[in-house]
Amino acid sequence: MITKTLVRRYVAYILLVILSIAVASFSAGRVIRSASYEQTENTLRETAETLQAILRTTDLQDADLFCRTVGTATTRVTVIRRDGVVIGDSLTDISTMDNHASRQEIRVAYAGGVGVSRRYS
Repeated sequence: MITKTLVRRYVAYILLVILSIAVASFSAGRVIRSASYEQTENTLRETAETLQAILRTTDLQDADLFCRTVGTATTRVTVIRRDGVVIGDSLTDISTMDNHASRQEIRVAYAGGVGVSRRYS
């Protein structure tokens, strides 16, 4: 015979299992997202270093053409002058782009570091 106590315990166990699965899923999602961001940043850093080496040995009469040539569906390439003016971009018409000098990642890069920013663009 099923008693009320047995039903309550069963429901409590089911709720505990559901809560545990939810917490585990949330935690796993955060770990996977973090690892994905880290891998993407590393790949972009390596790509940027390669492109930087090419840019140092190339006369960039047409930086926009360069960006459109080396940019891919998953990697946007933007070339910015020291004053923040965009002179090349693989995705957007440069005449419509704002000056990038005030962006945090650009200031870090100008200071000799590696600037990183996550934004939808």
